[in-house]
Amino acid sequence: MNMNGVLAIARRLVKSFYGEPKTAIPMLALPLAFTFIFSVLLVGGLGVDKGTQPRVAVAFTTREDTLLARKFREQLVATPSLSIQDLSEEKSRDLVRRGRVVAGVIVPEGFEKSLLAGGHPEIIVAHQEQSNSYMAARSEVERAAERLASAVIMADLASPDRSGGAWSAAFDRALARWSRGEHDNVVTAVTKPTTGNKVRVGDTMGIGFCIFFVLISVMMSAGAILEERTTGTWQRILASPIRKGQIILGYLIGFVVTGWIQMAILILATHFLFGLSWGDPVGLVVLTTVYLTAATAIGLSVAGLVKSHQQQMVVANIGGVVSSMVAGIYWPVELMPSFMQTLGKMTPQYWAMRGYTELLARGSDFAALKTPLLVLGGISVVLLAFGVSRVRFE
Repeated sequence: MNMNGVLAIARRLVKSFYGEPKTAIPMLALPLAFTFIFSVLLVGGLGVDKGTQPRVAVAFTTREDTLLARKFREQLVATPSLSIQDLSEEKSRDLVRRGRVVAGVIVPEGFEKSLLAGGHPEIIVAHQEQSNSYMAARSEVERAAERLASAVIMADLASPDRSGGAWSAAFDRALARWSRGEHDNVVTAVTKPTTGNKVRVGDTMGIGFCIFFVLISVMMSAGAILEERTTGTWQRILASPIRKGQIILGYLIGFVVTGWIQMAILILATHFLFGLSWGDPVGLVVLTTVYLTAATAIGLSVAGLVKSHQQQMVVANIGGVVSSMVAGIYWPVELMPSFMQTLGKMTPQYWAMRGYTELLARGSDFAALKTPLLVLGGISVVLLAFGVSRVRFE
């Protein structure tokens, strides 16, 4: 394989995109500007608790009236981002099914007994959709459980005799300080414990704007084949000794690298300017690469259907905006009608957003990325095959 020729094509595409300041600068500046305006000024900050943040409705039910069950409820009630409603289990599950609450937290029987015995009691988190709001609520529930487990361990260390007042006092002190001691895997939510960060509305909005603008950039860059047909560059490349498959490979690498440069700059900028955490680096690289491949596949497919680069840019902008709306990029997907939620699941932005939010919530838990990666991979394979088949070697 003539890798020098393949890489030369890729380098030329990247240089042509970023060599045009009027194209590259807006694609970098706009997502940062939107993130600052909507996530920092309006929502109240990325990665920072603010009293003005929207509260997520969560139903709470306990199957036992014990000290630890009551303390767990108090932790949830004190969480600024949650709005806790005390309901029966039947009512809780009904509201979850109807979408009236994002999740239903159910403390099972034997919760306190198992926890005090060093067991792994499960906190049931009933939910209807894997929405951003649900993942944010789940993150808070799991962290409240971790604080509770921490307090039990620290109280045991301070006073082994649980029957006396010293243990209760030590427990209350530890819980009040929101202990950060040894608490991993003591309490486990049914949805699996998280080792990641809190998921906040500002975080998801910042991630969403990056997803949107990167998609637009990659789709527009994929129209380079159309533009080069008019300038004669495409014909000169075909006349070179590089095989057709290698030519396509060079273009694909160029499109993905173009998106990666933009995404890397946005990830670093949002992290250092706004404090946005993107989760595990390895998972971030894998997810971003698969998402950019899917975006490239869409752009190549569009290039195979339209007749000019100008048409490609129009489709990229309009199609990107509309599909991002139904994908839940600008607002929580659960606020939309059910048919729009179904449409949203057909877009790569929806699965990219879900993957990035899972990374933020669960840290390095790769199992959480399985579904987003499979869907994005499927989109890439199908649309790449279609897009390549539409390329005219003439």
